[in-house]
Amino acid sequence: MAIEWLDHPLYSEFRAGDVITPAEWVGVYDLPPARRSRLLVDYSAVERIEVTLGQLIAAAEAMVDAGLKVAVLATNETIFGICRQVLNMAHVEQGANFAAFRDRPAALEWLAEEPCRAEAVPEPCEP
Repeated sequence: MAIEWLDHPLYSEFRAGDVITPAEWVGVYDLPPARRSRLLVDYSAVERIEVTLGQLIAAAEAMVDAGLKVAVLATNETIFGICRQVLNMAHVEQGANFAAFRDRPAALEWLAEEPCRAEAVPEPCEP
């Protein structure tokens, strides 16, 4: 399954297939402005990651720098653990504007809380 983008009233959703490949990689600054506020990254179908750890860390850092509020959903224990390690290695304060979840309802509840930094500024965050 290829990646899929879904736009919801409050947030955008990036839904990955069973393998995250370099060909499907999307940079944070490649996102249209409408997708630069709240983001659910759904890795619930992911079984294998083929991008480098460095790419994952750089992506997390770029999302934080852009002011995104990001909830990562990973139901596979290994993928969840990788997500948590990436956040730690990127020195991202988990729970502020970035958090990993095993449960979709919990991720969506957290995503709806407190405005993210991008919403606090009058213009969209640009690179």
